[in-house]
Amino acid sequence: MPTVRLLSFNQDYVNRRLRPADLVDKYLLAVEERNVRLLYLRPYTTNELGDPVANTETMVRDLAATLVAQGYQVGPLTDLGTDYEPAPFWRALAALGVLAGLALLALRFPAPWGAVVAGLLLLGSAAVAGPDWDALALVAALVFPVLGFLTFRERWPALFYSTALSLAGALLLAAVGSERDTLLAIRPFAGVGLTLVVPPALFLAGYMLRFHGPAAWVKRLWNAEVRVGHVALALMGVAALALVLLRRGNEPVIGVSQFELTLRQLLGEHFARPRFKELIGHPLALVGLSLPAWPTWLRVLLLTGGVVAQASVLNSFSHYHTPLLVSLERTGVALLVGVVAGLVLVPLAALATRLLRAWLAGADAPSADGAYPEPAGPRGAPSPTAPSAGERP
Repeated sequence: MPTVRLLSFNQDYVNRRLRPADLVDKYLLAVEERNVRLLYLRPYTTNELGDPVANTETMVRDLAATLVAQGYQVGPLTDLGTDYEPAPFWRALAALGVLAGLALLALRFPAPWGAVVAGLLLLGSAAVAGPDWDALALVAALVFPVLGFLTFRERWPALFYSTALSLAGALLLAAVGSERDTLLAIRPFAGVGLTLVVPPALFLAGYMLRFHGPAAWVKRLWNAEVRVGHVALALMGVAALALVLLRRGNEPVIGVSQFELTLRQLLGEHFARPRFKELIGHPLALVGLSLPAWPTWLRVLLLTGGVVAQASVLNSFSHYHTPLLVSLERTGVALLVGVVAGLVLVPLAALATRLLRAWLAGADAPSADGAYPEPAGPRGAPSPTAPSAGERP
């Protein structure tokens, strides 16, 4: 039976939070980016945002005018259209592309770990999404964000190559996963949380296994001298991961900042709104790729942020109800803004590095008489000095 998507808002939410202009923006966004064809309008019933009759009339009038101005027809829904049915041959061909990407990722790992990773990804995806096409779509979302940064040389063009590879994987994901229930969001993409955790973990594992095996890494980490800086970096990494996970979904545990809301509104007035993970991750990756003199561990952490951005690209296309051109525009805008931000950050980061090194070198330099500065004693007490000749220590 042909089906269409409908959008309505809770009556209390309309009365308390949404002015007519806000409602018009939300309905227009749903029509343009979420394949909604039927709008259920609730009139204002309280005076909290002004006269309810005037607000309702303004909302209906402005919404109709805005939709017509954007090229949509307003009126009763008389044609439900036909349900989409994927062509089996092209869907199978896209599935082969996903499996080829999985094989390429396995080759980026030293033997036998590549086969182990590929097997775990296949089994895990089938366990989460079921032994169906949805499992292959999840495999694509886990594989292609990692493939670029593990394949291409660590120079700034790798950001563009990796994004192109992610887009190829995104198109394969859409081809494999698109069918009636997914296009109508009746059955949403399975494993969204995994797409934010598994790709960065795969990237870190693949990078580390270039140098040592798992047993050697366990031994090195177990015997490593842990300093305050290491603990601080670990806590920052855990906090960043928690922030990414808690902000996902339509009702995140941690809300959106005012700065992000302002930036979204500014960009959304002219383009499909980009995802904030990409606006942050692309500049981090560009900094990590453009400063080869930085410590390897720091550059790897920055590239891990870039992998999160690539995973966000695949996430955009896993919203099957969003038109492909909208997702492509969103990805392109995020890449452009991210590159501009990265081009600003790279010279600033290089300058900060030189200043920090000069400051640290000055702290370790000897004084004018050739002696290194002695540590100061407690407040009010003389600095400790070495015993003179003839003095008993």
